[in-house]
Amino acid sequence: MFLMMAYICATQDHLVVWSGDQQRIYTRVSNPDIFWASASIAALVGVGFGAAAWYLHFRRRLERAPRSGPWGFSWFGVIMFGLGLLFALAALLAGLFK
Repeated sequence: MFLMMAYICATQDHLVVWSGDQQRIYTRVSNPDIFWASASIAALVGVGFGAAAWYLHFRRRLERAPRSGPWGFSWFGVIMFGLGLLFALAALLAGLFK
């Protein structure tokens, strides 16, 4: 995802930022620092996550997760339910800070 974000930041020619009711448009010609800095940081984070995943998968030789999690539920169901709760909390908090 961060590598896709780096590609988008590197190829876009304008950026629109909303702050309340105000809209600011940044173009690559007038502000090139925003575009190369965001593309560089996103690429570094993406490569870092990729390197961490590679290290954990191939060097640490992690064992497979157990088939069942808490109370006999599968880990896939537990993780998806947890992500759903996390996204619902994020949506609730985003609504409070309008």
